[in-house]
Amino acid sequence: MISLTVNTSRVRAAMARARLDADRIRFEAGKAVVGEFVRRAVLYGPKDTNRYVRAWAQAGRDVGVKGPIPPLKTSNYAPWHRERLEAQVKKWEGILKAAQENNDFWLGAARRQTKTGLRGKQKTLASKADKAEKTAEKWFNRAREELALWHAAEAAGQAPLIIYGNTTGRGGKNAGVRRKLGITVRAKVYGGEGTLENRKGRLLVVLRNKEAHVRIVEKRHRVVATQLPRAKAFGVVVARRLYVQSLQRAMGKKGA
Repeated sequence: MISLTVNTSRVRAAMARARLDADRIRFEAGKAVVGEFVRRAVLYGPKDTNRYVRAWAQAGRDVGVKGPIPPLKTSNYAPWHRERLEAQVKKWEGILKAAQENNDFWLGAARRQTKTGLRGKQKTLASKADKAEKTAEKWFNRAREELALWHAAEAAGQAPLIIYGNTTGRGGKNAGVRRKLGITVRAKVYGGEGTLENRKGRLLVVLRNKEAHVRIVEKRHRVVATQLPRAKAFGVVVARRLYVQSLQRAMGKKGA
């Protein structure tokens, strides 16, 4: 009987090097595809304030895509937006004035009828008038806040955005405000972020454009939708949103 001892360290080392080479090649290939997407998104995305394309450039930078980060700039439509915000304040100022006059009428009527007070339909109308004045005052103040927010953002160089109505068709905490006011300001610059990692032999890339108007831009310009066929041609598989969100929660990031 012959007993042999085989030293497999070289084989294991070669296999380890092969795995590392495969991971490196996978990463480089993934970066190339992501780089192409980011470059085309920046090239073809709207650039009125540069917030949209800047966010994609930042997301690409996070995963190693080289390229300039477009600077923020004031919207070409800023004077028009400002006029619309000022008109919104005047509109609610007029509504408030009319509501105050109507409420004053019913308050006067109540004072004149000291013996019996307001009854029935009169009492109902007086209650509605009081409520209407409070509501008008609330939205007048909110309209002034939106205008002040615009001025402050402009002064800070934040390239503020204007959202007209509930244009995304989505709900959310600001949906009622958008429907009531019609014009709201987004001053905060959210930017973008990206992650790239190897998970079970697959390269997972998550790019997030966090700007407030990203869904509106995509609906109108379809920047992402037009890039997906090109990405899929390189073997990219678009992950389901719930799967991506579960990974983001595991990584301590909010889904978007």
